[in-house]
Amino acid sequence: MHYVTKTESRVFKPADITGEDRPQPGPARWQPDNGSAYRYWGGKRAGKGEELTADDELWCELVLNGIGGRTIAEAQERISFTEFHKWLAYRQKRGSFHMGMRMERAGALIASFLANQVRDKNSPPVSFYDFAPYHDEPVISMEQAMENWT
Repeated sequence: MHYVTKTESRVFKPADITGEDRPQPGPARWQPDNGSAYRYWGGKRAGKGEELTADDELWCELVLNGIGGRTIAEAQERISFTEFHKWLAYRQKRGSFHMGMRMERAGALIASFLANQVRDKNSPPVSFYDFAPYHDEPVISMEQAMENWT
């Protein structure tokens, strides 16, 4: 092996370019990547297989907006049952706490209004939910569906 001293410049050998003196890897084998959830939680992936309830969504929204604490567990410890229900009533009356969702809602309202103004008379009306991908369209009851179909 050739070492560089202060007085000489680096001397390159062909092995530096070809890598002949380095150990060569064995044949490539496919290895599944189970991800960090598999390594740390024994295959139980967080958020997989379980649905977020309305309460879970509200807790997430409260924490993301700095209400109650930095984690959901911290917020659940600090916020009383009555305060939680006050926040729930406020959200049901005023909508999401998330500023991006509020802006999306406003943009979707304007876009659906303008699209319905310029559409052909033969085309179906455009819904608010066509422009708001993160808002869930309310499920209609059987009576409403039968009334719309007749």
